[in-house]
Amino acid sequence: MPNYIKAPDGAYLFRTSEVEIIKDELGRPIVTFKSAGTTAVKSVNGKTGDVQISCEDVHALPDTIKYVTPDNLKILEDTVQALNNEVGDCERKLDNFNIRVTDVEGAIASKLTLTGGTMLGNIDMNEYALINAQKIHVNGTTPVFIGAVIETTDKGVRLTCTTEGEAAFVKPNTQNTYVPVFGGAPTNANHLTTKTYVDNEINNMESKMDGLVPSFTADMEGYVLTIKNGIPTWVQPS
Repeated sequence: MPNYIKAPDGAYLFRTSEVEIIKDELGRPIVTFKSAGTTAVKSVNGKTGDVQISCEDVHALPDTIKYVTPDNLKILEDTVQALNNEVGDCERKLDNFNIRVTDVEGAIASKLTLTGGTMLGNIDMNEYALINAQKIHVNGTTPVFIGAVIETTDKGVRLTCTTEGEAAFVKPNTQNTYVPVFGGAPTNANHLTTKTYVDNEINNMESKMDGLVPSFTADMEGYVLTIKNGIPTWVQPS
């Protein structure tokens, strides 16, 4: 079936091989009636060949002209308007498409490559794990490092593992220069504790021992502590 230019109601109006509709620099439609083909228009208002007419030319035609009437002029104008609407829809869709392309390009540009990069936001692992990491570096004035890599800085602390499978806190730029670890009072037999807690416990024990152990002098060297009649007493071994 030949290609046609349709009227607004969907009816075929012109064959595209006979008619071409373009716009001038002011946006007005210019219709070209082509002379090629056996069914093409041969003459319009005395013009022959590929005849180009504008809206002004159409309105200037005599009322008795057979080729153009006010009715089919209205149909032609409606057709041009319909074409303009379709072009406008296409332009809007193209604009939306270009916006989506820009969004996609921005998303692609914001992704990190396999060679690394700098994050611009948080990472939510969604309950997935970080695996096969050589080390973890928590930045700060005194940074924290996790891993076996010996750092160049002596600032901060590094948590590592000994060859015997033991956890160790060391200076970041060393393998076995251990650093103190702060903690709280233990509540379990396997908990680590602080020096303050141990010192206090020893002092408490010493205070409880006061008065229970008899005093001794330098000449009592070698004596042993024993219980006689329920009383602690230093005695010389026999």
